[in-house]
Amino acid sequence: KEIKAEAERKDAELRKNIANAKKLLIGTWRDNNSLYTYKADGTGVYKFDNGNEIISDWDVDGDILIEKIIKSKKGNSAWKPSTQINRYKIVHVDENSSIMKALDSGTTYTAKRIK
Repeated sequence: KEIKAEAERKDAELRKNIANAKKLLIGTWRDNNSLYTYKADGTGVYKFDNGNEIISDWDVDGDILIEKIIKSKKGNSAWKPSTQINRYKIVHVDENSSIMKALDSGTTYTAKRIK
């Protein structure tokens, strides 16, 4: 009984956190290959370990994080406009960590909050 109750509590907490993901994600995060910041105004800035950068608009729809890339640059090259849209299933999110699964590639990104 206790195990089931604990599982139900954790499931309820996860559902609540996903419902609040748009607030919980605001801040700076470190994942497998990048440092990124989700801003309260709905913009995001990504700095990848390989030197590439992206600026995007972001939003949450249910349990899906949607990133609309506005512009990107590779290394020291010039910024280029982009129309790419990335979608991620929010597997887990809380104040300190997140797990996102890219819907196109299936790649899972685990991140820790930096600030």
